[in-house]
Amino acid sequence: MQLFPRQIEQEDGMTLIEVSIAVFLSMVVMIGGLQFFYGGEQYLNEERYHRLALLTATDRLENANRYAYSELTDSLTENNTSIMLSDKIGYRTTTVTAVDDPHDGTGGADVDGIAEDYKNVTVMVLIPG
Repeated sequence: MQLFPRQIEQEDGMTLIEVSIAVFLSMVVMIGGLQFFYGGEQYLNEERYHRLALLTATDRLENANRYAYSELTDSLTENNTSIMLSDKIGYRTTTVTAVDDPHDGTGGADVDGIAEDYKNVTVMVLIPG
């Protein structure tokens, strides 16, 4: 008669294959997380330049209010003027065009006799790269 019953031996720990799979999966998750943060940083930097460009264009349009109507074309028109957007150089183009409102007739058929009814001010900011 046996005093101690025979015990089934169990292995504790992990095999080399299990460890390799766990390391591989951890690396995939970490690389994905790094890509997420790197891409987010790039997006935030790009968005910062877009906000600065919008601010520059808005400021230029606000300056249009300072000029008399007759001086707008001569005072605001510019082509590819260099501007600083934080640490990047951008280019701003401002165009002023006369518009004939078709609701009062066009050209010589204007009811009020004025072919230039209002001026359209357009500001474009180009951010290279």
